[in-house]
Amino acid sequence: DEIREKQERYADLLNNMHSSVIVFAPLDGGRDFEIIDVNKKLLKQYKIGKKEVIGLLASQIEKRAQIENLLELMKKVYATGRRIKEMQISFFNDKENKKH
Repeated sequence: DEIREKQERYADLLNNMHSSVIVFAPLDGGRDFEIIDVNKKLLKQYKIGKKEVIGLLASQIEKRAQIENLLELMKKVYATGRRIKEMQISFFNDKENKKH
């Protein structure tokens, strides 16, 4: 089945990346963004489960991590189609936040 093959290729690509990856989907015409997928590297890095991050909104992460421009950057990517260069963010657990 072609759809299943594409899903498997997507999962293989995502989970074999050397960097932590978060996949967002736009909501309400790009006013906010929801986490719809993450890779295994991110889960291992932050010692969290996938259920803890799927469904989080960029606006929630922005407040939690005290990242003032995350939502604006996401809106810019949505509008222009251009990617953001790597960002070093620690926001998935309080222990990591206290280190930075």
